[in-house]
Parts: sequence; structure tokens; C-alpha cells
Amino acid sequence: MLARSVFILILVTATLRGFAANPAENRAFGAAQESFRGGWWERAEKEFADFAQKYPESQRLPEAILLQAQARLGQTNYAGAIELLSTNRPHAGALTDEYAFWTAEAYFEKGDYVTAADLFARMRNEHPSSPRSLEAAVSEAGARAKLLDWPRVVEALANPDGVFQRAIRSGETNEIAQRGQLLLGEAQFAGKDLAGANAT
Repeated sequence: MLARSVFILILVTATLRGFAANPAENRAFGAAQESFRGGWWERAEKEFADFAQKYPESQRLPEAILLQAQARLGQTNYAGAIELLSTNRPHAGALTDEYAFWTAEAYFEKGDYVTAADLFARMRNEHPSSPRSLEAAVSEAGARAKLLDWPRVVEALANPDGVFQRAIRSGETNEIAQRGQLLLGEAQFAGKDLAGANAT
């Protein structure tokens, strides 16, 4: 889940509109980003931390902190990622939905599925137009499935007005949608809704 989402974030990062940064700032951010892209998590974390310390007024600071938190996740430092995202979320600006999503993801990777499910649901409800909303719905269902809470898996994925069913009706067939279909079918089967599972 982490690797897939990291590449999505890199694509989003690449399209963020122009930042008025000086050349040294751009170089520092670019070097950290290259370490991140290469999966050198420890180095990327240090370079983004150095960037945040050196350029505290940078427009790219929320992005740098988000990537630093993801680098911590890459090192299984879940508590550190959660602390970094939670502390800085009030200043996340346009990346507030990303901070919320990755906080939930950190709890999931940590194995705290109750908190992860609740945070994914909150993120989905608070940011319905976020590009992450579909993934948050499926990730919430994944966390509920870890808890064997099948009724709430169905609740997260079968609601005709929910983000997941709207995506399916629109023809979404990506990996996230496929994972959601499998989770929904599994939940329906566990609940002995054989007709529903077969249809899914």
C-alpha cells in the first residue's frame, strides 16, 4: 500500500503549481526528492528535515514535511510519522487531506486498525472531493476487515451513495477499485449474503 501511494504522491507533487523559491532552496528540495524517489528513506528523512530547518518560510514546507513523514513510514517509524503529521497538520494548507490520509495509513501500518479505520472514515467525510477519497474508503474497509467487522466493511463499500459505489458506477477499474470489490465480496460472503457476494 505504501509503495503504490508513494508513486501517486510523486505524480501529484510533480504537478503542483509554481513555487517562488530561490535556486538553493530548489536544489535542496530536489536532492531530498531524489533520495525519496530512490527509496533511500533514512537519507530522504534527514534531507527533508534539514530543508524544513533551513527554509521554515518556504511554500514547499508542508510538502517537505509530508514526504519526511512518508520517509519515516518507509523505515517503519510509525509513531514518528504520526507525530510529525499531527503536529504540522494545522499548517498543511492544500495538503490537509494528504496529511489526514497518511496519518490513517501510519496507524494502519502500525497495526492499530480501530484508529486507522476511524481516521480513514473521517478523512473521507471531511474531504469528499479529495483524490484520496476512494482510497480512503477502501482502506477503511481494509482496516475493518482486519478486525473481522464485516458489517462495517459492507457499510463502507456497499452504500449506493458512497464514494466507492459511485466510482464503480463510473467505470473505475484501477487496483484500488479491484481491492474494494474483493473486500466487499469477502464481507458479503462472511455475512452469508451469497447472492450479493456472487454479484460483486
